[in-house]
Amino acid sequence: MRFPALCAAVGLILASAPAAAELILCNRTEYVVVAAVGQTGATTRSSEGWWVIYPGACQTPIGRPLPPTGLYLYAYALRAGPGGGREVWAGGEPFCTADDRFQFTGRPPCAPGSVQRGFRVLEHNGAASWTFDLTGPTHWPTLDQARIAGIQRLLGLAGYNPGPVDGFLGEQTLTALTAFQRAHGLGYEVRLTPALMAALNDAAPTPGPPPDP
Repeated sequence: MRFPALCAAVGLILASAPAAAELILCNRTEYVVVAAVGQTGATTRSSEGWWVIYPGACQTPIGRPLPPTGLYLYAYALRAGPGGGREVWAGGEPFCTADDRFQFTGRPPCAPGSVQRGFRVLEHNGAASWTFDLTGPTHWPTLDQARIAGIQRLLGLAGYNPGPVDGFLGEQTLTALTAFQRAHGLGYEVRLTPALMAALNDAAPTPGPPPDP
């Protein structure tokens, strides 16, 4: 994935809290997650992505009333976890995707340059508005804890030592975060903003492309 281009594409839709809209995806993991959505109707089929969702943040891929059925998701952690694996939210419904921002209509086979991936169904029980939580091996009770855990993980990947990834803004994490902010011209006051998350993400090792289908 050409991630710098993707970052520019999603910069305008980055959100740190749920917005008043119809399909909301919230990231309750310590990983930066990238998501795509698919929809099917009686005679229609479409897929769109990618939305970058920072730990503890939410995105709104669909800002209109949801269809009663035919809603799907494919998402993955941008970087591997401590054990070398990557969290993937997938299923068996085929949709076309690409490495960068995309929007496709129609059923596979996919056009050259695109990739077919299996999306999972989103069981929203016919609701017109719905929030889906992306969760991983560690269950963070709140979005704030997920955000802090994500900051701790990104600090470690960027070469700082925040201590354990425990979701608490302790002294060691604050020391590492302050050092990071000073080194990157972000000032001295610790504020857990989307701009800080973006800077941490940029300082971490280069992410890989979407996992192989």
